[in-house]
Amino acid sequence: MQTQSPIYVVGDIHGEIKKLEHLLKDAGLLGNNHSWSGGTSELWFLGDFVDRGPDGIAVIDLVMRLQEEAAAAGGKVSSLMGNHELLLLGAYRFGRRSTGLGSNFIAKWKQNGGNRKDIAGLKPHHLEWLAQLPLMANVHDHLFLHADAPFYIRYGKSVEESKISRGGALFSIPVQICSSAS
Repeated sequence: MQTQSPIYVVGDIHGEIKKLEHLLKDAGLLGNNHSWSGGTSELWFLGDFVDRGPDGIAVIDLVMRLQEEAAAAGGKVSSLMGNHELLLLGAYRFGRRSTGLGSNFIAKWKQNGGNRKDIAGLKPHHLEWLAQLPLMANVHDHLFLHADAPFYIRYGKSVEESKISRGGALFSIPVQICSSAS
């Protein structure tokens, strides 16, 4: 009988890198050297890496690195897009252009806790990684999505519908919807 490795789920880090490191260490997923120590465990982030806290880019860098380290160890680290990533990408891409809702993209981002350090620290590899994050994922027959962003269901009522309707319009990077059946 095959047993499933543990699945950990984390949401709404909002730039709190120290709290995230502490949380992951307590769970046995991050070693004292800040490297993956979760073995074959699966770790999911449900979005909102940035804004409000002191260093969203450090959070993104850690998650990106852990994805590689976990894969090399037989584990898995995956992430979903939260509304703050969407706001950050919009602010970066469209700046002061009108949202069509009586505001502009930068103003909407700031209104929702936008951190200037985060937008200033974005590099091309961050933008590419963020833009490819799925909106939802089917993980072992459980639907994962960013909880305070129910507007995502406007893109579809299933993982497949979301993939088709979203189409990667923000940066013209193909959108991937994750499905973990193993």
